[in-house]
Amino acid sequence: MADTKLKPTPAFLDHLVEREDSIPYVYKDTLGKPTAGIGHLITNEYNLSNVEWKKIEGYNVPIAHKDGNPISVGNDQIREWFAQDSEGSFSSAIAQAEEAGIHDMKFIEALASVNFQLGPGWNKGKRFPKAWEAIKKGDFIQAVKEINQSDQKGGWKRNTPTRAEDFINALDAYGRKVKPQDYAIQEWNREDDPFGFYA
Repeated sequence: MADTKLKPTPAFLDHLVEREDSIPYVYKDTLGKPTAGIGHLITNEYNLSNVEWKKIEGYNVPIAHKDGNPISVGNDQIREWFAQDSEGSFSSAIAQAEEAGIHDMKFIEALASVNFQLGPGWNKGKRFPKAWEAIKKGDFIQAVKEINQSDQKGGWKRNTPTRAEDFINALDAYGRKVKPQDYAIQEWNREDDPFGFYA
């Protein structure tokens, strides 16, 4: 059994900071959910009733204002949330990788990044169960197709295309590494490429 207590790697943490940014206010994410710091979903940390959401200079997202002032978050709180959220995402990724029989750290980091953004249940329920089943079967081409289809449904790829592309690229790179024969066959079928893999 994998050690799910491993600490997040520096590469994973750097990637999250680059993708999420650090916003010292309570703001709305791309889905309109209250968020703060480095992508921390606000649940019950703040009373957000009777707040006004408006943009302020330097930020491209609506910021919560109460009594005319932006609701700010201190650096210590941001660091604490980031440590908790990143460790939870990474631990879940290790368990997911073990379930899928994957031992590649770069792919584990990619899973952890998806967990950080979508939550560790993305591979179950309504989000991407078919993509997860394809990953567990080692069918990375099908997993990419499933993620790409989210764009047609107004989902993840449409809302945060860079994050979805990060995972698609990780699936593609890992698939080419462990199953090059699948990709050799795929190379010959470029005209039958509805998702633009080879565009």
